[in-house]
Amino acid sequence: MEEDVLPEGEWFCSEECRMVHELSLSWRKKITRLIWRGLNDKALLDAVKENDGPRMPRYWKFDLFEFYERNHLKYLIYDLRLFAKIA
Repeated sequence: MEEDVLPEGEWFCSEECRMVHELSLSWRKKITRLIWRGLNDKALLDAVKENDGPRMPRYWKFDLFEFYERNHLKYLIYDLRLFAKIA
């Protein structure tokens, strides 16, 4: 191919290749989020089992981002009120 006929940006040999690429990216994001969420929950449960009060709110702070991202405004407000009472 001549350099002047190359398309700009990302391009794929076929529509099927583009779809496979996009699907693999979305799955990587989902798996990464799932692993991160699982590790965060495990650490929070460990703090609860050890009755470690100062450590628990650190993990709740991560929930703020997830509530906001998923548009769970009711829980976001509850979480913010909780932090206002703790601080």
